[in-house]
Amino acid sequence: MGGINEGLSSDRLLVDWLLDDAVVAAKSEGRLVAEEPKDSLRIRLPDDVQTLMRCHREEVVEARLAYRISLRDAFAGGFQLTGFDCGELTYVSRRMERPDRD
Repeated sequence: MGGINEGLSSDRLLVDWLLDDAVVAAKSEGRLVAEEPKDSLRIRLPDDVQTLMRCHREEVVEARLAYRISLRDAFAGGFQLTGFDCGELTYVSRRMERPDRD
């Protein structure tokens, strides 16, 4: 990866957006949705990555690795990303029921 991210591993996610989901439909129509579930988990993005990239590159590497570990652990625990809080720069996730695998 070149430019500002040169020398850093990717912090990108590949996602599927379920546009026919009832919550997505409600939000797209400007309707309020139910409160965040109590068992939700928030994963915060590193603060001010752009400034850190210019001044403290080693901190960006550490922050990205910690962020990656948080995501990996959440996914391994059955959580899925279900939203993003722009004010707090956090992904919102909730535990999803897994179908029985016989």
